[in-house]
Amino acid sequence: MPRKFKKIRLDGYAQQMSVSIRIVYYILSFCTTANFFVALNTYRSFRFDTVEKFVEIYKTELYKVDLYYRKAYLSFQELHDSLFDLETIAHAVANTLHSRYDRFLIDLNVEWQKILAEHNFNFHELNIEKQFNFYEKNIRHFDRKMVVIISDALRYELGCELFEDLLIDNKNNLSIEPYLASVPSYTNLGMTNLLPHHKITVEKGDTDAVFKINEKPTYHSNREVILQMAEETATTIGYAEIKKMSKEAKRAFFREHKLTYIFHDWIDAIGDKKRTEHASFEATQKALDEIKWLVRNLTGELGISYLTITADHGFLYNHTELSENSREVLPKPNGYTIESSRFVISENAENKANGYTFPLRNTTSIDSDWSVTIPRAINRYRKQGNIGVQFVHGGASMQEVLVPVIKFYKHKKEIAQSVTFRRVDNNNKILSGTLKITLLQDIPVSNEHKSLEVVAALYSDIGNQLLSNEVVVVLNSTSNNPKDRLFDAILSLNSEGSKASFCYLKFYDKNDKTRLNPLLNSDLITISALMEKDDF
Repeated sequence: MPRKFKKIRLDGYAQQMSVSIRIVYYILSFCTTANFFVALNTYRSFRFDTVEKFVEIYKTELYKVDLYYRKAYLSFQELHDSLFDLETIAHAVANTLHSRYDRFLIDLNVEWQKILAEHNFNFHELNIEKQFNFYEKNIRHFDRKMVVIISDALRYELGCELFEDLLIDNKNNLSIEPYLASVPSYTNLGMTNLLPHHKITVEKGDTDAVFKINEKPTYHSNREVILQMAEETATTIGYAEIKKMSKEAKRAFFREHKLTYIFHDWIDAIGDKKRTEHASFEATQKALDEIKWLVRNLTGELGISYLTITADHGFLYNHTELSENSREVLPKPNGYTIESSRFVISENAENKANGYTFPLRNTTSIDSDWSVTIPRAINRYRKQGNIGVQFVHGGASMQEVLVPVIKFYKHKKEIAQSVTFRRVDNNNKILSGTLKITLLQDIPVSNEHKSLEVVAALYSDIGNQLLSNEVVVVLNSTSNNPKDRLFDAILSLNSEGSKASFCYLKFYDKNDKTRLNPLLNSDLITISALMEKDDF
């Protein structure tokens, strides 16, 4: 009998937990969806005067549309088939989310590519950082030990999330900038751009173009040799290899090399396969977790202070099945041709495509007469074979060609100055045994201001006796939007507090164990005489 009773209790507890988890994901789904629409509705149109203005607005505001869509998508995926009575509402909201995001991708990239076409896609005349200048600008003249992490398909909005997560650590100093990847935006060319070179050449290959630096093909097996032509102690290694190493082996490996390129491939590995492309966003979360592990391991366990994190290209992802009018006829130029669902490289383009055709040299440092043809906006070419079409890259959408370059420096000591805060609610009376307070973090966490853990509680006027629970509020928001820097806390009176007629709300730094130095002036809080008192 006791066993049966225990089993019923456990089953009931598990059921309650399951319902609670679903409710949490339900709230998260709608909160991130609301953030998506706020970010989307900031601009009524996407017509900006210059390419530079496009990039500036995207890197400060519009990237959030991609970021919040991805987060809302993942929250809804957690709810899939487990909402029961909420399922109809959630699915309707999710369908609206997907539809609006698809429209955003089209509208944004129609205007973006129109203005690129005004320059004939000539990146050389744009005042924007270019991927093919990455090594020259960031690595060649750097005289300390450096590790470069290249994560395949880590697009700019993912870089922004990674940047904010890393910034929370009080010893981290970071910057992030978008760089323009070349078109076609795919691994073979993107990885080549990130290697040291004065010029890149291209030749015909069996299944793909062969890009060369110093007469060496830039295949994976040659990248270390090419790096060593510029820095003799340079090396390359894969993420999986590092993951398998012991602490001693890692220390020995990195001790020998001034420059290390770490190749990390998870997003592209999942997204580029038709059978797994619908798991692309799930793959992004794992990729971010793996990169954060790498950063912690390299800077903490191995003591490496300088890292640079970037990508070879970005990607497009559509959850909903593409309509037929989003598919264009695959161009058939004369001569040697490389084909993809998002681009065609050819010796002799005929300029009869619906999209855009421009010289390969315009978006690269390759002096070649070959041409690149891409479809309009986010369209895909109709291509035979078992290839994915929901996750793609290779074209010139902002999501494909804007990649992050995160420069990371690990301080030996924590940043001295913490963020400040203030109380912004007007609650000064306790009527039912609890007090809800709202704190505003005055400024974002940054390279100059670290996060702060605040203890909030109610105290007596004599002896500083604790009259409520203590609540720790972590002020760690990196957002420039004040609404994202609001934090709520609920304080509940204990047995002593329920007997008092008034108390003081005080805030302390969590590290102030003595509770002698309040961070703000103490607020007098009245405890209603109508409230029932505890008898114990």
